[in-house]
Amino acid sequence: MKLRPLLSLALLALPAAAMAQPAAPARRLSASEVVTAVAALEAAVEAKYFDGERRPRVLRTLAEGRASGRYALTDPEALAAAVTADMVAATGDKHLSLTWRPGSSGSNVEAVRAQFWRELPRRRNYGVEELRILPGNLRYVRIAGFPWDGEPGRRAYDGAMRFLADGDAAILDLRGNSGGNPAAVNYLASHFVPTGTLLATYAQGARTGRSVAQEVQVTSLRDRATAPPVYVLVDRRTISAGEEFAAHVRRFGFGTLVGEPTAGASMRNEFVPVPPGFVASISVGTVAHAVGGDNWEGKGVEPAVPAPSADALALAQAVALEKLAAEGAEIYREDWAGRAAQLRARLGGPAGSQ
Repeated sequence: MKLRPLLSLALLALPAAAMAQPAAPARRLSASEVVTAVAALEAAVEAKYFDGERRPRVLRTLAEGRASGRYALTDPEALAAAVTADMVAATGDKHLSLTWRPGSSGSNVEAVRAQFWRELPRRRNYGVEELRILPGNLRYVRIAGFPWDGEPGRRAYDGAMRFLADGDAAILDLRGNSGGNPAAVNYLASHFVPTGTLLATYAQGARTGRSVAQEVQVTSLRDRATAPPVYVLVDRRTISAGEEFAAHVRRFGFGTLVGEPTAGASMRNEFVPVPPGFVASISVGTVAHAVGGDNWEGKGVEPAVPAPSADALALAQAVALEKLAAEGAEIYREDWAGRAAQLRARLGGPAGSQ
């Protein structure tokens, strides 16, 4: 059976909502369709999974599930969930998955999926989904994912950076960031580190690559003598490419991470159609950060300021305001200090109690 990839995007883990297709009638699988689906998945893993040590564990797990009758399920969503849980349990690799996507296999699949992915970056504004001015002139940007489309994406990030640059502190919210394309991460990180900085290296089969900070067409935070301090919010749902940016923040030291450890999924992945309507995500490569030479697989990126996800924004605001009250322009210090005290009271304790 010849399996053709639907898409090859590094570090991609978009949420189900982002990939949602028009509702279809309830579908039940026949026994032969289950056998075909699992066999196709095994073939995809055998052909594409890059880790020679973990590949046999995946194949053995799938064979055991098939032989035990655990996959004798007529509900395709249930089958996808069972197979995914088994593969992740066997390897710890959160980029391994099987998802039910009716219409993902067939003669028109490439055209339909190509159009969907082509339009996704624009429809999500390249991940830049919210900009706000918080009390005390703290500038807030939420980046929900890292879809990418070249020049339009650069314009979206440049605009967000201009907005942040006029704040007294900058907060980037990557909680729940679902990942995406490393090119988007590269360009965003380029606003914070010198042009030409090596960010990471990639390996996919016999191919290798380097991610290097680019020149940006906007006055970036790195270029300003009085650049605002940067705080980046993360949590356990920050995954894949979202974690790559968090790793840049932590390892290059251009901001302070606030929140929870990230998900711990660093692999490059590729999507492969699996009949009669599934899509498999297969890990096809790995990444090594320029600082330290390792990655965040299985361990995530640790925040400098720990906090439950729900409290991360308020805590980042409090920390930023306290710093401004101690070091910022004197005419605003009383205001910043008062706002910080209010946030600390809401969080249930003074500075240092977190």
